[in-house]
Amino acid sequence: AINRITLVPDGKTAMYNLNGFVIENNEPGVVYHTIGVNGAKMTDYIKYPLFFKQLPILEPDLIILSFGTNESFGKMSDTEYIFQLNEFINNIKAYCKNATILVMTPPPSMFRKGRQNTFVADYSVALMGINYLPVWDLYSRMSGDSAIRPRGDYASMIARDKVHYTTGGYEAQGQLFISDFLNAYNNYKSKYDK
Repeated sequence: AINRITLVPDGKTAMYNLNGFVIENNEPGVVYHTIGVNGAKMTDYIKYPLFFKQLPILEPDLIILSFGTNESFGKMSDTEYIFQLNEFINNIKAYCKNATILVMTPPPSMFRKGRQNTFVADYSVALMGINYLPVWDLYSRMSGDSAIRPRGDYASMIARDKVHYTTGGYEAQGQLFISDFLNAYNNYKSKYDK
């Protein structure tokens, strides 16, 4: 087990930028990378082409995009959301031509004072209408807005702000995703293993 990492800059440069680091091993299996910044939107990543240029270093087979909650708080239309998503995906494809890109709909959330966030619902509908890339519908899988209302299945798993989720809420979302992902994989495998 690694309990310490030392970073030594190359050369005699007084200032340098650390854009991230990758920790891997030689064992077979899944290598999982994640990036997330509170409040970040697709446009925040699009502003920095270096993000896309460095992505091939990871040699990704699958890239899962989960955007929409932060965009909804800017009251972005579903048309603009899909436009920005396409721009984001095109930037990825320019550098990672062989990677599969899967888009996840945003989970249910609310605005202040318990007002329904209809924007995430609109984004989910728009994403489910796309036929040129795979989409996993987290919004509907969680039963939409009713999930976070009092007595909803996930009401106890959303934070008091009704935007973020508790650790248990994010774990539940992960369990829903991996369950559906593995079912789809097993269905695919059984179809082509004959």
